[in-house]
Amino acid sequence: MLPLRTPEPWEVDQLAKCLAQNDAHAHVVVDLAQLDLVDSRFVARLLSLNKLVHASGGQLALHGLCRNVRETFAILRLDKAFQIVEGEEPAAVRG
Repeated sequence: MLPLRTPEPWEVDQLAKCLAQNDAHAHVVVDLAQLDLVDSRFVARLLSLNKLVHASGGQLALHGLCRNVRETFAILRLDKAFQIVEGEEPAAVRG
């Protein structure tokens, strides 16, 4: 889970660098519950992180998207690019 609150863009970058350095096969869940809007820079960082995690054999999921963010993701068809999990606490990233 990253990091039990909505991450700052620099935290997404830091996670991506850490995963790249360690060649980790991580299962990452990013909690976006506190995020009510997304901008293109944040989306670009998430897309880069998603690509990196998948390339290393891991999986990335987004959790806690509010209605506005979900609608934005749907309009941009990002709901097809990301695994989006609902509920209080995501138990695991599906395989």
